[in-house]
Amino acid sequence: MKPAAFGYVRPESLEEACAALGEHGGEAQVLAGGQSLMPLLNLRLARPAMLVDITRLPELAGVATDSAGGAAVFVGATTRQRDFEIDAALDPVPVLRRAVAHMGSIATRNIGTVGGAVAFGDPVAELPLALVTLGGTVTAASVRGTRSIAGPDLYSGHYETTLEPDEILTGVRFPVPAPGTGTAFAEVTVRHWGDPTLVVAMAAVTVADGRCATVELGLGGVAPTPLLVSAAAGSVLTGAEPSADAIAAAADAVSADLDPPSDVHGSGAYRRRLARHLAARVLTEAFASVSQEVSV
Repeated sequence: MKPAAFGYVRPESLEEACAALGEHGGEAQVLAGGQSLMPLLNLRLARPAMLVDITRLPELAGVATDSAGGAAVFVGATTRQRDFEIDAALDPVPVLRRAVAHMGSIATRNIGTVGGAVAFGDPVAELPLALVTLGGTVTAASVRGTRSIAGPDLYSGHYETTLEPDEILTGVRFPVPAPGTGTAFAEVTVRHWGDPTLVVAMAAVTVADGRCATVELGLGGVAPTPLLVSAAAGSVLTGAEPSADAIAAAADAVSADLDPPSDVHGSGAYRRRLARHLAARVLTEAFASVSQEVSV
């Protein structure tokens, strides 16, 4: 199929882009990598009156370290996913590089953007899960100014975000885990990488004196938005030795209240079992990856 007719503008600056988006309000959409938007246009599931192309705005591209408010990796919204994946700035956050490596294929990552993947709001996507689990933030700009949005506050529903219709997501900030933090990532797809993802999980843990000090655990594919289930896992693990039994009990606690959706790829009950399995897996791997100077 072919898309419905739409207007097109390629601004020369972020200010022009914000003005164009504000002029058309909810009738306009931002075009970055287009890997998610173009199929929707061709299927006529999206019918914007205007596309605002931000792909050539240099101020929105690039990866850098950011020390304001703590060590972090800041990535511009139009940075290609593949460029982000191989950037040396990700060395202190190996779990983030592993998550990006699971996104589509190298062909799509060479075109798709980091900001596009975050703003699209796919509840089973890797970067939204990382944003929520690692406590990241995004910046958004409009003619009214800029604002920062915490990861858990960005997603409001199935493919829905709290970005206003006239706002452009300009960058994403991922905190660097503190020394002694163990992290892990895992997902299950229909067949192999690039196929629809069923459930995805990410964990970040710290250990003190042989016991779990903190635990952050996120799941995707089990709710309309990426789901932070740290409280359930922490109720079992915090203060306990991270043994196999404790991890299994934490995974049971996490999965007990889940009510995942069903679709042609798998039932809700199947996704719930996958969520329990992946929760246990990433917690086990995260504890195992804690720095050698920390006793586990």
